[in-house]
Amino acid sequence: MVSTIHKMSILNNIMRPIYGPSSSHTFAPARIGYHVRKIMDHYKGKVHAKIFFLHGAEEAFRGHKTDIAVIGGLLGFSPFTEEFEVFKSLNLNGTESSNTIKHKYNSTDYLFEFFIIPNFEIEEGMAFQILIDITDEEKGISLLASSLGGGDIEINHAFPTKGNNLITSQQIASKVIQSGFYVHPSQIQELSQSEFKFNSFQELIECGIKTNLSLSNIAIQREKILLNKSEEEILTFMLNQNWDLMKASIELGFKGNHHGILSDNIAQNFKNLKELPFQERNFIALTAYYAIAVMLVNSSMGRVVSCPTGGAAGIVPAVAYNYFKHQELNSEEDIIRSLFTAGLICTIIKSNVSVSGAQHGCAAECGTARAMAAALEVDLLSTEGFIKKNEQIINASKIALINSLGLPCDPIGGLVEIPCIKRNGSSAVGSHIDCLMALSNLNGFIKPDEVLSVMKKVGEDLNPVYKEGSCGLGGLATTDSAQEEMAKNMNKIKPKLKYQLLEEGNFKEQYNDFF
Repeated sequence: MVSTIHKMSILNNIMRPIYGPSSSHTFAPARIGYHVRKIMDHYKGKVHAKIFFLHGAEEAFRGHKTDIAVIGGLLGFSPFTEEFEVFKSLNLNGTESSNTIKHKYNSTDYLFEFFIIPNFEIEEGMAFQILIDITDEEKGISLLASSLGGGDIEINHAFPTKGNNLITSQQIASKVIQSGFYVHPSQIQELSQSEFKFNSFQELIECGIKTNLSLSNIAIQREKILLNKSEEEILTFMLNQNWDLMKASIELGFKGNHHGILSDNIAQNFKNLKELPFQERNFIALTAYYAIAVMLVNSSMGRVVSCPTGGAAGIVPAVAYNYFKHQELNSEEDIIRSLFTAGLICTIIKSNVSVSGAQHGCAAECGTARAMAAALEVDLLSTEGFIKKNEQIINASKIALINSLGLPCDPIGGLVEIPCIKRNGSSAVGSHIDCLMALSNLNGFIKPDEVLSVMKKVGEDLNPVYKEGSCGLGGLATTDSAQEEMAKNMNKIKPKLKYQLLEEGNFKEQYNDFF
């Protein structure tokens, strides 16, 4: 069996353009809806779509605009490109007394019905599952898919339900549409048999010694094998698809008119960070400033780069941008190569621990991003030889993960705003300290792979109310101030749906082919 890490590309699975606010609850559902739309090819006459959210709280789906994202995908708007911006301007009509949205688009009448089964049992490693049952006058399909965290999806089952012009269910399940490059199974097999077949931090260190390569070069060599592309193509893709978007999202956030429902105060005041009476060009303040700028764009359902998720999208770009703008010793190519180092660290983490807040809390999201940012920074600063430098990078990541253990995911109202925006700022700043400790060899005796084991155990033991899907049942979301603020602002969340609650038993009986 091929290890998970050998299927994982930095450009396809770790850093990629997404639409916020949540990679698992917004981008992934849009991907699933878009996948169904491409299978249907085109619609004939009236369209009826039933969308079932399996596992999680209604507020979490509404707050993350999961319903809007699914509809966008089903209407044919690609979440991989900027065309999704057009969809965001559409007026969708829903009512609090109904679980339906009616919409006319391109002369086609749509009826969307939303259902939720809060306590549906799902397998470990999934944020939640979606079943979409959609028909038009000629054809139909039922498709069950999983959101796995970080924007990754898996098509579990799919069956044509009407008409005979659909591809087979096997083809439906195997052809998951994604951004980035297509990975042929033979390329996965080649990577798993190459000298870059590590599965742990210790094996990664040994790989560096054996190949005489730095972590950034190891990362690029992996991508070359997995994606069957040249080094120039890979570096150019990171520049054009990710780094340029990171810069653009930060600079868009500077304008202050991008924010979510609860974060207008942050948008109005975060510029004060760079005007506080610190020394000129204060590095710490600017890092927080850049991270918050990204997250304001993310919270407004904007386009950002997952690093590795939407909820933690500000941390890595903030640190990279700060070095790019204010540390003249680093060229743009240095930054791009260090992004591959950060991505490589995440492949180790993600193959051992979920990076989804719905699974392991915010330690999985902001903690992982902090580890990536610390790795990037050491890569830029360390003057050691490659063997020592590789160890320093991994130790910086370890320190970052240790300093993030047990961090809850407790967004108020299910909105990736409070405390997520400021938590990105503080995590980005924290990565500087992690970097400095690693460069000073303040590493301790706990091994990096042991920290991953602890991170997984703590995440599993974390009370479900401190995970993303519970929405409002734990942490800061339960405070009186949070409840009062949500009561004032809930009318701003559109469409105003009341999802129909279903019991698991009756649902499984109706769709027994899937279960």
